[in-house]
Amino acid sequence: MSHKKVQVAVIAQSNNKYYLLLLRTISKNGSFWQNITGSVDKGEKYKQAAIRELEEETGIEIGSVENFQALDYKIEFHDKWGRDVTEKAYCALIDDTIEIKMCPKEHDEYKWIECSKVTEDSFKYPGNFEVFKLAWSAVC
Repeated sequence: MSHKKVQVAVIAQSNNKYYLLLLRTISKNGSFWQNITGSVDKGEKYKQAAIRELEEETGIEIGSVENFQALDYKIEFHDKWGRDVTEKAYCALIDDTIEIKMCPKEHDEYKWIECSKVTEDSFKYPGNFEVFKLAWSAVC
């Protein structure tokens, strides 16, 4: 049985530019920048998990999201625990005035990067960059 995960790219528009939200994992988890990620709980659908993770990791409630959509992204891989993982991705377009409230158990910092300046080097994992590219295409 495959372990299920979600990834959410959060993009905000301000002054005709788009910005990607990146979260830095706490040091015990590697101190790297990423999109929102998380596991799908038992009995939960992928979309429900993505919405829950969005709120848990940033404080952004789905009701304040301008556009929330599934991306054409599904990847299967083995995680560091040797589990088979299936991950699906989503994009959240938000108003740039929404306050970010990180979960200190998972992340210690966040930053906004102008989408035109995001590169593969902005992330530890190539899949995060792939999700960003799909998300940016979906909102622009």
